[in-house]
Amino acid sequence: MPGNDFQDDVPKKEGDVAEDEPRSKLLSELDLVLKESPFWVKDGLIPSLLFGERFEVDNIDKDKKKFDKVSRLEATSLNYKMSLVLDYNSELLRITSRTVFFLGLAASLSDTEPVSKDPNAYLQPASWNEGQSTETAKRFSYVAYGKVYRYEKAEEDKMIAYISFGGLLMSLTGYHYQLEMVRVNNYVYLLIQ
Repeated sequence: MPGNDFQDDVPKKEGDVAEDEPRSKLLSELDLVLKESPFWVKDGLIPSLLFGERFEVDNIDKDKKKFDKVSRLEATSLNYKMSLVLDYNSELLRITSRTVFFLGLAASLSDTEPVSKDPNAYLQPASWNEGQSTETAKRFSYVAYGKVYRYEKAEEDKMIAYISFGGLLMSLTGYHYQLEMVRVNNYVYLLIQ
């Protein structure tokens, strides 16, 4: 804004991105991080990918296991120091402390459907047809479908996105620009490899 020079004096934190930095630069950095991952398809990232990052598991069931088939992991992202807390079915996903894994949130499982710019595009649950391609899902060890139900401010200008996958909960903490495509009331696919 004209006349607002005070922002130039604000010290930048490591990992911060200027508000005017183009989103394409962030996506190109993400491309480099994920080139060797299952998010990568022939022509680039899975077109419907809203978020993708590598995480390292810090703790599993830190507060003791409460359910037989459900565990809770806490993890930190390797590139952006984001925080993740995730409930998951421990019979379907075998993971241990210090494991590094890829986590993605996608709007669809299609290899061809790009992310919509319409903020209301993913407000309705997806329908499943038997002829639907599952090539994207086959590349991952764990796939779940859920809804972003809450977004709130956290410390240090960070945001927390809360997602429920049929009662298995996830919270993802990061800066707004990291979570800009993850919007309240949107339905998303959780992809882990």
